[in-house]
Parts: sequence; C-alpha cells; structure tokens
Amino acid sequence: MEHEVVRRARLNKKPHGDAGIRAIAFLPLCNPRAGFGTGFVYRQLMKSQWWQHASLEAIQEKKLNRLLNYAVTNVPFYRDYFIEGGFHGEGARAKVARLPILTKDQIRRSAHLMCMRFPPKGIVFRATTGGTTGEPIEIWKSMNSLSVAAAAFWRGMLWSGIKPWDKGVIVQGFGGGSWYGRIRMRSVRKWGVESFRASEERRKMARSLIMRVQPSYVEGFVTDLLRLGETKDLVSCGIRQVLTTGEMLYENQRTQLMECFNARVSDYYGSNEINSIAYECELGNKHVTDEHVILETVDDGGEPVWGEPGRILVTDLDNDVMPLVRYELGDVGVLSTEPCACGRQLTVLKALLGRTQESIRNSAGESLSATFFAGKFKDLKSVHRFQLIQKSLTSVELLFEAGKGDVEPEINKVISEIHARLGQQISVTAIAVPNLQLTPAGKCPLVIGMKTNEGE
Repeated sequence: MEHEVVRRARLNKKPHGDAGIRAIAFLPLCNPRAGFGTGFVYRQLMKSQWWQHASLEAIQEKKLNRLLNYAVTNVPFYRDYFIEGGFHGEGARAKVARLPILTKDQIRRSAHLMCMRFPPKGIVFRATTGGTTGEPIEIWKSMNSLSVAAAAFWRGMLWSGIKPWDKGVIVQGFGGGSWYGRIRMRSVRKWGVESFRASEERRKMARSLIMRVQPSYVEGFVTDLLRLGETKDLVSCGIRQVLTTGEMLYENQRTQLMECFNARVSDYYGSNEINSIAYECELGNKHVTDEHVILETVDDGGEPVWGEPGRILVTDLDNDVMPLVRYELGDVGVLSTEPCACGRQLTVLKALLGRTQESIRNSAGESLSATFFAGKFKDLKSVHRFQLIQKSLTSVELLFEAGKGDVEPEINKVISEIHARLGQQISVTAIAVPNLQLTPAGKCPLVIGMKTNEGE
C-alpha cells in the first residue's frame, strides 16, 4: 500500500483546477498588501515547484541579474558595490557567492542609502523586525516581493494539507490586532488569539475560542502552542495541522504538539525582513522557495558549506525597493544536495539549528558560538532544550528542560565539551527549569553571552 505522505505529494503534483481559480480571487483577500496578482503567482508556483533544477536556477539567475543591475543604478548603497567583475558568465549561486555579506548593523547604519531613490507611490510597504538580536531594523518592501512571498506561503501551506480558505487560528505574540485587521481576518475565516506571556485566564479564553471555531489548523510559536495545548482539551477539536514558526522545533516538541492537538505538525521558516524562505513538504523536509530567494550557508570564514552547519545568508530576488543581497539573518542551518523523495527539485534545508550571534568565551579570548552548540548537540534525547548563560569569564549557567529518561549523561557531555575547549577554569552550573528564558519577542536563544566589556 502506498505510503500516505507519498500519495499526498503525488496528488499535489496534479493541476488544482477550481482550487487554482478560487486562489486567484481569494488570496488577495488573505494578503491585501500583496496585491491582486497573488493568486496568479500562486498558480505559477504550483507549476514551478516540479520543474527541473536547471529551470529553477534559470529563474534565479534572471531575477538576480535584474536585481543587481537595478540596485547599482537606483540604490545609493549599492552604487559602487557590485561593479567590479560584472554580473555575467556565472550561475546565480556562484555569482552571488562573490558578493559581500550584508549584516544587520550595516542596515542600521546605512538604511537611508539602501532604498531606491524614487520608489513608486502606493506600492511600498514597511516591515520592522522584532529586535531579538539587537535593535529592531526597518525594511521597505515592494508589492511584487510581498505577492511572491504570500503565494509561496500558501503553496507551503498546501504541502501541509491547508488551503487558503480553510479555517485557521493564529496564536499571536501580542494583542488581537486592530479592528480592521480582525474584520479582515474573519472575512477569510481566520482568528487571532494572544498567548505569549498571557495569563491562564487568557489561555482559557483562547482554548474556548478554538473549541468554538473548530479550525482546520492552528499556527504560532512553539512555546506558545505548547502552553496553549498543555491541558489536552483541544484534542477533540478536529484540528488537522499545527504550524510552527519563529523558534527551533525539536523532535520531542513535535511529538508533544501532536499529542496536545491530535494533529500533524509541520514547521516553516521565514522572517520579517524576507518572508517565505522554506516550508516542510509532505515528507517533512524543508524546501527553500528558490523562485523567491537564494539561500546559502557559509562557515565562519564566509565560504559556502553543504551538509554541515553554517551561517544562513539569504537574497530576496523580488524586492527592488530595498535590495537585501546575501543578508545574514543570524540563524544556523544545514543545506543538503540530496533530492527529496517528494519529487520537488527545490533546495532542501535539511536542518535549522538556531541563532548565531552569541557565544561563551574565556579570559584567553577563545569562544564557542551558538553555531557550535547547535550543530554538536542537535540530537539530544532526554534534554528537551538547553540554554547557556555566561555570568562571567569563569562562570556559565546551563539551564535545561528535562524530558523523559536520564538527562545527566547528556548534560555532562555539554559540560565536558565546554571544559575541553575553553578550559577547566570555567565553572558550569547545570540547573533544571520548567521553562527556558525567552526574549521580549517570545523566542528562546541557545546562548546568552556577555557584552565584550563585562567580566573583564
């Protein structure tokens, strides 16, 4: 008997007929800022996901050439940035690898130089990051970029069995949105509830709403969804899919969420700066939206890496209002060269391992970054999650959420690795906690380091 997920993948390869026609009318209602063309882009992406890799690369190269030439001509920050060497004679990935890496600090310092000189009126939109790794930054986006990102989002949702017109509950970080936003969401059969750091009374209200609405799916941060579902009273609500984003999803948490909601769980990867980066297919592999972005992973020296943890860089191929080329998001991931059995030739993001910015260090200046810990200890079984907080150059706290089984051997492995690489002079105190420390935006950093002048 054919495996269910393979069968679903093959069904998604077939033309969607009225679903595609409905999407042309419905998607602009879901994402008004993305414009009326979102449904048409969606139908195109439904076709291109099955194209051969060479055809996808051709799309990337065409878009990249246009973006770079446009940036040099119209964006002050890039005016003298890409001229040396030109833009021709290479594939998109090789071409972009020759360009400098763009950091958040550069955007903060040079934001006034990064936007096109004369943006078209009425089709430019602002987005602000959460500021979880520093001060928030402001990004300006074109309608075209929003349109492709929105279409890619709903294509990714379809891989999880969710159609745009299905009822959904979005577990939001703060507040319930404006009155206009709430009315618009209701019109497309979506509801927003607040969960992050909410009181138990608010969570009861959210559970009551979910039980009343009987949605097809719920979406939110991992931590929020776990707290919302911990009472197990939502298992009979008919929820088919739990969608997680914004935090690392550990396998034990995936299992917990499946038990809490009695539903399939999938994770997707995006950011406020560049939406719709990667989505899980029917087989559980994250596929990069190659038609929209070029995703790279590089080592500490900036060299491309495959099959091992690297710093994630992303290029938005569709936003010419404020081009982001080789933008470092601050995450660690693993890109794979192996094709997925679902049949799509889209690049596979094999693993998403956490944040890169923070590190712990010793008095000699040696350090271990979040990248190191994310890659080294990604397969812990008994420890749900852990977090390293450096108090001084000789003191580190190792906070952890304990799962089933004996956690001591796994905790000792982490401590031994720190001592082996940074020296025995660092005291590591292991502390079991119910919940790890979160950022103001509700995310859970793997490492919280010191400022450079602390402890010295």
